[in-house]
This record gives sequence, C-alpha cells and structure tokens, in this order.
Amino acid sequence: MKEVLKNHIQKTINLSEEELEKACSFFNQKIFKKKDFIINENDKVDDVYFIISGLVKLSFNDSEGKEHIISFAMEDWWETDYAAFYTQSKATQSLQCLEDTEVLKLSFDAYQQLLTELPKMTDFFLKKSNRWTYF
Repeated sequence: MKEVLKNHIQKTINLSEEELEKACSFFNQKIFKKKDFIINENDKVDDVYFIISGLVKLSFNDSEGKEHIISFAMEDWWETDYAAFYTQSKATQSLQCLEDTEVLKLSFDAYQQLLTELPKMTDFFLKKSNRWTYF
C-alpha cells in the first residue's frame, strides 16, 4: 500500500528510496466502511487522507439542513477539511465514504514533522495544492 503512496509522490517530486521510505513512515493506514464518516462537522480535524481505494464525499449542510457537496475524492487523491486541518479547528465540512475506503492518514503533528525532517515534501504539497488535483 505504501508503494502506491511512493509512486504518487514520485509523479510530482524526485526522492531517493531512503527519502521515500522516511516520508511513508509518517503515514498510518485506516480502513472505513461504506457510509462511515471520516470527519463529522464540528469534529477537530487532525488528519489529511490519501485515498488508496474507495470513494469519499466532502460536503456541508447549510442552516436549512440542505447538503452541499464540495467534492468527491477517489484513488490517488487527497482529502480533508483543509481549513480546519491547517488551523487545527473544528470541521465545517463532513467527509463520508461512499464505498468501502482504505486511506493513508497523515496527522497534523506528523505533517509538521515530515516537513521539518524532509523539506522536499514542502515542494510536493505546494505543487499538489497549486494543481487542480486535490493533492
């Protein structure tokens, strides 16, 4: 599974095998079932998710209870409530599995440590965020 992440990173930046191993060591696997919520509105958002398999929906409910879908993320995509992740605040969006979904999650603390220990990953995340590929 971490081979998928390694290949994904290598499409954007060049890292040695040692650097790839180090980068992957910051991620943890998690499996969710169809209909599970990875993030609920008002949860603290501690993680960003790299989708290995499955499909997720990022959405929010307005004051009238109407759901507004922001995006869908599938294999080889990244997803979270980014504003809440980067500010370490409560989610204003929900992330729900539309299929059984396997992810590699990266906690905020691990993200900060990864960027400190492997500065090339800063370039990776910057390039991913500046392309319309949702990381």
